[in-house]
Amino acid sequence: MLAMKFLLASISMLFVTIGVVYYERAKAAVHWQHIHVPPLLWLSTALILGSSWTLELARGAFERKNSLRYVRWLEVTVGIGLAFLASQVFALRELAAQGIYLRHDPHSSLFYVLTGAHGIHLLGGIAALTYLLIKASVRPEVVLFDFRRQRGRAAVAALYWHFLTGIWLCLFVCLLFWP
Repeated sequence: MLAMKFLLASISMLFVTIGVVYYERAKAAVHWQHIHVPPLLWLSTALILGSSWTLELARGAFERKNSLRYVRWLEVTVGIGLAFLASQVFALRELAAQGIYLRHDPHSSLFYVLTGAHGIHLLGGIAALTYLLIKASVRPEVVLFDFRRQRGRAAVAALYWHFLTGIWLCLFVCLLFWP
């Protein structure tokens, strides 16, 4: 858990740094063209919020030692996480269809960097959840036998996942309201 907290601190600094660059660059009128946030990002936001909820349902089932429901809710969470990534890709394709590319202007560049960095980190979260899912699916009795270790793993993965949900909410609000 301590290692995860250090990792989250460094990831926070990455996004804060990109956010400061975004904010400072937006104040310069030269070569700054505001882009409209693709409507699919609203769907992305709903999906990531839903995935945090289903992850907590999975953890609740785990605490009640219901390994079947734990596995099912982990599957749903991973599926929603993949749907989030797919909606992000489609949103970026929507921008590209409008002629807004990574090299279009500083605003679009930072938009791609922010959403891309978040997506890469979310892939790490999906990998962690998939690890938990495989561990619980292959031998559910081992998960319950080694309850404390599995609980710790689930807590670390959930902390990371919820952190990424919070990061996305901050990014989304900033992308909506910053000039």
